[in-house]
Amino acid sequence: MTDNVTVSNSPLYDYNVRATETVDSKQIQHVRLDVGVGTAESQVTGLSGLPVAASASPFVFQAAFFLPYNGILGSLSEVGTIQADAVILWFYNNTDAELYVSFDNSHRHVNIPPKSTFSIDGRTNNRYVAASTVVHVSYNVIAPTEGFVSVNYIS
Repeated sequence: MTDNVTVSNSPLYDYNVRATETVDSKQIQHVRLDVGVGTAESQVTGLSGLPVAASASPFVFQAAFFLPYNGILGSLSEVGTIQADAVILWFYNNTDAELYVSFDNSHRHVNIPPKSTFSIDGRTNNRYVAASTVVHVSYNVIAPTEGFVSVNYIS
């Protein structure tokens, strides 16, 4: 097992991750992105960490946010506001374009390829994306011509 390796996804930022790899072929089987600004165990390096809160209420499924393809611009477009500390977030990019996700309306935190998903699970280090965080998206180079993006979460 390799711990605290650095993964670079230019033009995004460098983040510390935990990676589990096979002994023989050294292929990564699991990667955990630590979020927050706490101990080294849960700290993101890079220009801007994700906004986080330290506690959450019991799991509650929250209403999903949707943004149709024609609402996704080259500049950041608001998808929705997280109403309660989010323990787990799922992003679904059902468009035909590569999208970026921002949690601060400034930095591009996450890249989501076309027709794919991405999730953030705060249970691994007891950190959560904070209530009142506004989620934004933008396309990378080519505007989407179909589909939608959705954000679902458990608080």
